Amino acid sequence: MRIAIPVENNELAKDYSASSTFAVYDVDDETRRVSYVGREVLGEFGCARTPVELRKLEVEMVIGHHLSQNAVNQLLEYGILAAKDAPLMGPDAIMAHLVSGTLQATSPDPAMHRAPSCGSGGCEHCTNHD
Repeated sequence: MRIAIPVENNELAKDYSASSTFAVYDVDDETRRVSYVGREVLGEFGCARTPVELRKLEVEMVIGHHLSQNAVNQLLEYGILAAKDAPLMGPDAIMAHLVSGTLQATSPDPAMHRAPSCGSGGCEHCTNHD
């Protein structure tokens, strides 16, 4: 599974929708071995554009701190799962907690998040900056 973590100043970014830089990791589903793919800086970002760019990188999951419901919906539309409310720490530490089963984050149920798409009033980045 390919996982992307929005980063700012070498730790988890507080707001996914305002992030343009992601640490990308591959996790082997059987062995749980983690491989660091690298940092990716997106040319276009925001809750409606970031999923498109992440999908091009074959990302299957995003781990973030603050993800609005609309951001989660946008990710889901591109087949990307989201874990939110992760603690603010470095991306390597987040991955270590993930593979050990100790990551404290909320994993949204895709069936529960089918509200209107971004721009409908819930995504601060889109409604305030786009």
